[in-house]
Amino acid sequence: MKKIIFTVCIIFSIITITYSQQQNPVMDIDSNIYKTIKIGNQIWFAQNLRTKRLNDKTKIPKVKDSKKWNNFNSAAYCIYNDEDTITEDFGLLYNWYAVETGKLCPNGWHVPSKDDWSELEDYLIANGYNFDGSLKSNKIAPSLSQIDAWGDLNKPGVPGKLNTNKSAFSAFPAGVRQMRTTTTNIGGEPQMRTNSINNNQTSDGWWEYSGRGVSTSWWTSSGFGLYATYWTLCQETYRINGIPTNRYFYNLYIDKNQGYSIRCLKD
Repeated sequence: MKKIIFTVCIIFSIITITYSQQQNPVMDIDSNIYKTIKIGNQIWFAQNLRTKRLNDKTKIPKVKDSKKWNNFNSAAYCIYNDEDTITEDFGLLYNWYAVETGKLCPNGWHVPSKDDWSELEDYLIANGYNFDGSLKSNKIAPSLSQIDAWGDLNKPGVPGKLNTNKSAFSAFPAGVRQMRTTTTNIGGEPQMRTNSINNNQTSDGWWEYSGRGVSTSWWTSSGFGLYATYWTLCQETYRINGIPTNRYFYNLYIDKNQGYSIRCLKD
């Protein structure tokens, strides 16, 4: 009898831990519903934003033309590769000017700052979410990534077939809309953020949509001058002076007219 009770207690504990991450769903101004999760002291959307309006009901323009998008200096959104439908998995892509409005997330929520994302990173590292169980260095990419969504790459620490989604963050490889530009890694070397992975280049030389299936990037609310910071989860490692770091979740900064995903964080 004691053995049975002990077994039931273990099962109950596992269920409690799993469901303690899940929070009440949230609705945006367009009546889209989002799953939410608690990670440490933060409550996050577990899906990418897909609203077409700011939370004051102002419509966000949809911009298809690449040159127009590149020169747009107010809020705009697009759908990856100009697809006809929006998926709950991938959401919409927004320029940073939409973030700058302060009205992109539902009331009571906000676009997280660079430091908010760093808090998420630090918590996951310190609480056993590294793929190898270590408690130092950033090896958390598989624990952030949705299972069976990142292709066939089978390499420890890289978003791919070994994903666990242990954090329930459920990151899908949504890709980006990336104009031809140079990004500077924070703490690293200048490099082209648009790389050879799944790129589509227009006939006039502009990079367009890239990275679907192998990467995703989220804007932060942290901007300075012509640039803003974002966090990326990618099958390409972060490099310093050309040397791979084996970090696949990291932050960079770039021009504000790129099209990236948005996750919202509770106030």
